[in-house]
Amino acid sequence: MGGQNWTQGYEKQFKQVHGYDLISFLPLYAGRFVDSADTSDAVCWDIRRYNSHLMTENYFGYFTELC
Repeated sequence: MGGQNWTQGYEKQFKQVHGYDLISFLPLYAGRFVDSADTSDAVCWDIRRYNSHLMTENYFGYFTELC
């Protein structure tokens, strides 16, 4: 399994949890700043934290059920 950064409906789920639209921050995935370094760092932190949550819930959690 490689890096997991996006899936169908991800942007809608992200907005529901974090309250802002991730689409305007897509340049971050190419390593570019959006707005400012502080804003970019904050959004990257939200993305990493949300991805970690999804991996824990949907990947490791599923394996726990199987065990």
